[in-house]
Amino acid sequence: MINYKDYEKKVYDWLMQKHEVDPSFTFSLRQNASKGTELDYFIGTEKSNYFGITFWTLPISYPGSSSDCINLIFESKNDYYTYKFEFTQTNSPQDAQNKSALNLIEAIETPIKEKIVLQREGSRDKKMFAYVTKQRTDSYTDLNSMLGDIEKDLEIIIPIINKHIQIEKKENSEFEAHRISTKEFQNMQAKLKKRFEKYGYINKNVNYWIFQGTPDIYNITNALKAAHLKSWKVAAHKDKIKIGDKVIIWQTGKNAGCYALAEVISEVSVFEEEPHEQWYYTNKSDASATDRVKIKITDYYADSPISDEDIKGNPCFYDFKAGNQGTNFNARKEQYEEIKSLFNSKNSFEKVRSKLDPSIFEEFISFVRSLIKTFNLKPNDPRIVFSVRGYKLNFIVGQKYCVNVYSSKNKQNFGLISTDKLSNNNEKFAGKSPQTFYNYLDSLVVGEKEKQNVLEAVESVLDKTTKSGYSKSNDIEFQNYVFQVEANEEKNMKPATNQILYGPPGTGKTFYLKDQLFDRYTLKENAITKEKFFEDKITNLTWWQVIAIALIENGTSKVNDILENRWVKTKASLSESKNVRATIWGTLQMHTITSSENVAYKQRQNPLIFDKNNDKMWQLLEEETKEQIPEVYDIIDEVNNFKSNNETVIKNYDFVTFHQSFAYEDFIEGIKPVFPETEEETKDLGYKIEDGVFKKLCIKAKNDPSNRYAIFIDEINRGNVSAIFGELITLIETDKRSGAKNEMSIKLPYSKKEFSVPSNLDIYGTMNTADRSVEALDTALRRRFEFKEMMPDYTVIENEEVDYIKLSEVLKKINERIELLIDRDHAIGHSYFCKVNSEEKLAKAFNTKIVPLLQEYFYGDYGKIGLVLGKGFVEKEKNDAINFADFSYENSNDFKAPSYLLKQVNEDNVIEAVLSLLGKKQAE
Repeated sequence: MINYKDYEKKVYDWLMQKHEVDPSFTFSLRQNASKGTELDYFIGTEKSNYFGITFWTLPISYPGSSSDCINLIFESKNDYYTYKFEFTQTNSPQDAQNKSALNLIEAIETPIKEKIVLQREGSRDKKMFAYVTKQRTDSYTDLNSMLGDIEKDLEIIIPIINKHIQIEKKENSEFEAHRISTKEFQNMQAKLKKRFEKYGYINKNVNYWIFQGTPDIYNITNALKAAHLKSWKVAAHKDKIKIGDKVIIWQTGKNAGCYALAEVISEVSVFEEEPHEQWYYTNKSDASATDRVKIKITDYYADSPISDEDIKGNPCFYDFKAGNQGTNFNARKEQYEEIKSLFNSKNSFEKVRSKLDPSIFEEFISFVRSLIKTFNLKPNDPRIVFSVRGYKLNFIVGQKYCVNVYSSKNKQNFGLISTDKLSNNNEKFAGKSPQTFYNYLDSLVVGEKEKQNVLEAVESVLDKTTKSGYSKSNDIEFQNYVFQVEANEEKNMKPATNQILYGPPGTGKTFYLKDQLFDRYTLKENAITKEKFFEDKITNLTWWQVIAIALIENGTSKVNDILENRWVKTKASLSESKNVRATIWGTLQMHTITSSENVAYKQRQNPLIFDKNNDKMWQLLEEETKEQIPEVYDIIDEVNNFKSNNETVIKNYDFVTFHQSFAYEDFIEGIKPVFPETEEETKDLGYKIEDGVFKKLCIKAKNDPSNRYAIFIDEINRGNVSAIFGELITLIETDKRSGAKNEMSIKLPYSKKEFSVPSNLDIYGTMNTADRSVEALDTALRRRFEFKEMMPDYTVIENEEVDYIKLSEVLKKINERIELLIDRDHAIGHSYFCKVNSEEKLAKAFNTKIVPLLQEYFYGDYGKIGLVLGKGFVEKEKNDAINFADFSYENSNDFKAPSYLLKQVNEDNVIEAVLSLLGKKQAE
């Protein structure tokens, strides 16, 4: 559980995030501060263990009134967070303002109660009219979960109160009540900032000290590593040091930096250190009693200290000075916190890796991978640990200290240590912490010949399934690097592909996807495991199908039993369902037979196959099931009796077509109607967040890193690409994918979940340049894709002939003319002449494909079509014989311009028309 100050700060940050998204979202802040509350964000005190906010300017005044009449209260009890919305007003109002406030509080109780459960209802029989909402979950251990539920309550409460404020104002036009205005909020923020500037950087209740020295006086590194740094010899300022003060453990000299953060846990007193600890504090033999305080290390940085170089140039540390005194000056709070945030923001693995010889680093990683492959280790195996310790990387196996050590501080090579090498040092490490052992490893480097010994030692540990003896340093970045790269190498995987095929219509872009790419992302024959086949089957099943299968396997069941069924559990994991129970309830009710005596739900949908008995057990009606959905029995049989064969395929890809109505909600995630969450029928329409096609595919790819996946987007430029991709425009870059060098993730706007695009998912698109040029495509998207131009390929149709006319020659001639009149992006593709081998097919190709396309290109200017196709397809009418009516109009004869008419060709005249197009004459 975080402390009161951090609790306030987390809530403030959450509210500010909402304000940044919607500037009209405002809230109250503490304006006046008494002693001890100078750095509080909201009304309330740490002593009383609560703080509260409101969202309305609504003045009230009566004897004893000290807060707003509408409050959101935050509290914490033991290890739990709690919240409540509190509505309160005197039952004896003294003026019109207070009377209207009471009317408002009374009026909103019923509509709020209809939507949110009340923990306590209001009463007119008491001094105060007060009621309190009940939080959505009985107890919260996760603050983010609670804030998510509060957000749901706010979406209900705020509109209700705003509506009833306006109703009350019709009765009392002088009633002062409104959402806190932007100007009011800005004033509150300004006052808060001013107060924090005055009190925030030097906390009057807590001092921030520097415990510091040189390696000759205080051997801070060794003292920390041996866990002997338990007290601090103080000289200056000893009259100011007290319990609770914060301490920066700083060392000067060659390796200057912050090695730890600590807290004072005793008053200053005179005592001696125990003899075995003297060496860590002074190089003098004089160990007489002196003034000391006991300290507790809160943040251990000795292995990767924040160096002087790390903070140099940071304005926060301009007056951060260091001398040879243990208490050289009173540090500012911001310096202490900045050091901590600097360290926590570092990627320790990348920091160490950047200092290493690349060739030796790869040699080390290669050996680690060989161990992983030999013993088939998994990332979450409890017997192994990946550890970044100071200037070395460790791969630790079991409690027997089988360790691969990579050291870079003084030597550029890696050592391999097995238990055999420690046999002569057992007494040295008896009863000591694992840290002592790791310190010893610094001095050992074992050559290539010891690798077999390490393999044997690792095998002996794994045979005993012993957990790792040092799990505190588990480094996820190190682990991800080893396993991700290994997986890619093992499968010969290339970096993710982002490619758009572009060109004129009919050049085979979509055909290329189907003919050349689909098979790359299709598993066949023995490549499919039974588990993979099962997962793929469930992915394509609806919820009612999955529940039906679960009831076939379970028999008559309660919802809890259905939840535990393997089909339902797998479906839930693949769908990222937030409330599987609610989905099951709704599905069962929606597909219950209409004659059911125990289900009153009216909005039924076929198939009607479920019913609930008097014991509230759900059953599948076998006769209805066999009649309406017999295929579910075949699905069960396919899974239970799965055998890999040549006909078994799994498609690891999706194909979509963008269009003007295609949206972010279809592609990533959006809000869709939701089923009721209880057995009882509800008339209120709810909503849920549903994954789009791209997000679903990302989830599948993440769950199956050993195979490649792809999404194919036809006509990618016909949709609003910026709107469809949204914030994922950055994540799809190959180096921003999960597991890549510059991996990034974002929080999705609807689900609020962290999301990244896996590296084993490729993205292909096609675009027709005649519809919209490449230049019109979103610039940001163009930077993230490689483009492959697909122009007409005359070799594809070089053998296509009709009456000895080579169609490749016809197409080439047409395209040469189009390029002169428009541009090459409007060429005609070779596919229009594929499999054209008769006069009838040739005429049909011109009449139904080529001529309509040219009409679109030239916007009905048939004269230009005539320039492309010739007089066999277009005829000219002079119009000079047409006489206008008897009417005087200047230059009327100018309108007697010739017009052009399209001629329908058929199997009898198409050859003559094509020869005319080519400038040839028909042979006699």
